[in-house]
Amino acid sequence: MARQILNKIVNRWIHELRTRFGSRVIYKDIALPEMTRTLRQGKILAILIDQGTKSSLGVKIKFFNKLVTATPAAALLAMRCNSPVLPGFCTRNADGTFTITLEPPLILKRTGNLSADLRSNTQLMTDAIEKAVRKYPEQWFWVHKRWRKYYPHLYPEDIARRRRRRENNRPIQSKKS
Repeated sequence: MARQILNKIVNRWIHELRTRFGSRVIYKDIALPEMTRTLRQGKILAILIDQGTKSSLGVKIKFFNKLVTATPAAALLAMRCNSPVLPGFCTRNADGTFTITLEPPLILKRTGNLSADLRSNTQLMTDAIEKAVRKYPEQWFWVHKRWRKYYPHLYPEDIARRRRRRENNRPIQSKKS
C-alpha cells in the first residue's frame, strides 16, 4: 500500500521501482477493499507500518518506549481475513546484496474486544519492528518525525517554523490616533 506522490514524474519513477519485480502497488484511496480481496485470494500482502498516522485513524501504542499513534490496518486485516502476520525485514549486506528475513508468525490476540485487540496486535507488530531496528539501527531509513505529536520538543525546527507562521499570520494592528 502506498500513497501517490504529488509530483507525477517522481510518482511514476517510484511506481516503476516498486513494481519492477512483479509486485503490485495498492494505492491508499482504494486500499482497504483491495487489501482484503488480496488476502482472501490467498496472496501475500506486504504493509510498511512504521509510519505515524492521524490520531483519528490510529491507535496509541509505544515505540522505543515513547507514545505514538500507529495504523491498526495490518491488525484489522489479519483479524478480519484470519491471515498470519510474518514480520519481514530487508537488510543490506557488506557486499551490496540484500537479505530478506521473515520472522515466525505473530500470535495475534482475539479476545472479542475489537478495540483492545487492535491496540494489542498493533503493539505486537510494532514491537517486531523495534526489535529489528535495535538489531540494525544503521539500516533504519527514517525521514518521518514519528514522535512529533506527543514529543514536539524533539523537533525544535518545527516549533520555530510554527512560531514564524503564527507571527506572519497575525492581523496587522493599526495605530490609534
